[in-house]
Amino acid sequence: LGDTANLLDQLNALDPSLRPALYGVKDREKADLAHKLNAKAISGPAMPALSRYTGVVYKHLDPASLTDPAAAGRSILIVSALYGLIRGSDRIADYKLPMAP
Repeated sequence: LGDTANLLDQLNALDPSLRPALYGVKDREKADLAHKLNAKAISGPAMPALSRYTGVVYKHLDPASLTDPAAAGRSILIVSALYGLIRGSDRIADYKLPMAP
């Protein structure tokens, strides 16, 4: 989590007026909400990454339907914008940070 903490420090150091573009939202209020959510990324409630992500890929993957979901969680790798390369079983908090602005 050291790299995640370092990234969060860098996000905190940015000019707040840059947040909408960084978080991929149109207004400052939504960007500030995303920024506050990310502040809890290390200490907030966590769940396995395969359960946390809800995009199209993860809905179709349906890890619970696999023969050995625990093994799948350990062997499936996910690229996270905030946490870096993680296993599907790694516990992560909710956050908002697009891969590319």
